[in-house]
Amino acid sequence: MLSAGEHDGSHPMLSADDIPPSFIEQHRECCARFMNWQTVTILSNIALFQAPLDEDTMEGIRQSRQHHAIAYVNRFCLRAIEDCDRVVPTAAKQVQMDTNIVIV
Repeated sequence: MLSAGEHDGSHPMLSADDIPPSFIEQHRECCARFMNWQTVTILSNIALFQAPLDEDTMEGIRQSRQHHAIAYVNRFCLRAIEDCDRVVPTAAKQVQMDTNIVIV
C-alpha cells in the first residue's frame, strides 16, 4: 500500500476487502440523504429566484449569504489545506466565491 504522499491516483489506496460492508451501506445512506437535501435546496432556490426580486431584496440575500458563509467558516474553524498536507495536488487556480472567502 502507498502512503498518502506517494499516491498518484492511478490505483486504489485500499483494497475493496479492507472496507466493511456496513461502511459502504452507511456511505450510500449518507449520499442519498445529502442528494435529497441538496435537491430540496436547489428547488427552493429556483422557486425563490423565479420571481423578479427588487434590488433591496437581492441585497438582503447577498448580505445573508455572506454572513452565513463567514459564520460557518468561523464556527468550524475552517482554513485552507496547506500544500504539503494535500492528498490530491491543488489545481492551478483558486476559486473566489462571491462571499469574499477564497476556497483553494
